[in-house]
Amino acid sequence: LAAGAGARATLVGPLAEVEALFGASDRAARRFFGVAAARGSASPSPAPEPERRADGEVPYPIFMCTKGRPSSALLGWRAPHCLGSEEAGSPPVPVVVVVEPQEEASYRAAWPAALLLVLPRPAETAIGFARWVVQKICTNSQDVATGRVLRLPFVWMVDDLLVAFYKLERPLGNGGCKVMRALTDRGFREAFLAVQRHPDICDIAVAGFLRDRGLSQRVRTDWVIDGSMALQKVALLNLVCLEELGAEYCTMLRKSEDLALCYDVSQRQGGHLLKAQCYCYRAVHLERGGAEEVRSESR
Repeated sequence: LAAGAGARATLVGPLAEVEALFGASDRAARRFFGVAAARGSASPSPAPEPERRADGEVPYPIFMCTKGRPSSALLGWRAPHCLGSEEAGSPPVPVVVVVEPQEEASYRAAWPAALLLVLPRPAETAIGFARWVVQKICTNSQDVATGRVLRLPFVWMVDDLLVAFYKLERPLGNGGCKVMRALTDRGFREAFLAVQRHPDICDIAVAGFLRDRGLSQRVRTDWVIDGSMALQKVALLNLVCLEELGAEYCTMLRKSEDLALCYDVSQRQGGHLLKAQCYCYRAVHLERGGAEEVRSESR
């Protein structure tokens, strides 16, 4: 796949998974990019804003940037508590694992059925570069062999160590205390679709979730717009908005790349952020892999 600004990457994996990703692009064409995009135009124009509609039935493609964790990363997103099995007649949700070229073989050995997006070069500990490649490829790219276009209005950018999602509820009504209910049946799917169904999502550049650190029940507001830039580890990128704003991941950043993108969005006219606080997630922390070198240098 080749995009503008020199961004290139290679899809490697089962044909069905590759087709699922391009199928998501084709479905998006009918909602955002008009008939020309579905026919393979490399430069489709977004539909007028009143006609833009986010998909409220199927999560957008999911991209996980991972490094140094072929055996310990939590990449099995078909598990029952994550996406679960697809409903009859429902299109599959593409799950793409983003790896550096020198680690392709080790991740393939550990996850033989995974769809890998192999970066054009080692990121040299700059996670911002990996996320930038995903952003550019999904915004508008072409298969260099067939000319087939990949363009998506939204993608999920997620961490490789997510454990669980919870829903914050008030079982005794609005005056009662909040409790956390573990989402054990396709919980990741439920949380993602809740964000995609938000009425203002087409005007939101980056959306994300509350991370549970033991105090989530004390949060009072279910949805926060432009009130928090702490959208890390799980983020829905509105690629149409980001392109219009001119906001991109910084390729040189070795950490806090999501915070930097959110700050960039917040400084631009018309840039909006959304944080879902009616759902929260938990993630584990491993010393090995990921930004291991950056963490050790910070100590």
